[in-house]
Amino acid sequence: MINYTIILSYIIIVHISLLSINDNIVNLYNFAGAIAGILVGAAVDIAWLVFLAGTGIYEILPGALAGLIAAVIVTLLTKKPSADVEALYDKAISFEEK
Repeated sequence: MINYTIILSYIIIVHISLLSINDNIVNLYNFAGAIAGILVGAAVDIAWLVFLAGTGIYEILPGALAGLIAAVIVTLLTKKPSADVEALYDKAISFEEK
């Protein structure tokens, strides 16, 4: 039997790793990509639960994978955030409380 919790953990680890490889991957997702990832992930999760619950695969696994793929694709197909938004993000992540 396949341990789907381990597979889900790997998906999450890859997702987090993509975000933390270096500071140049700040633009991995834009707003549209993030929203698409949330909506597609939720839709696949619900559809899997309703229609494919008998497969034995926990519904969050295909939902997380579909959301990740949708977020990346939509981000690649839409425009990059403006320089102002990137500057604001850089300022926010470099903030140090005194």
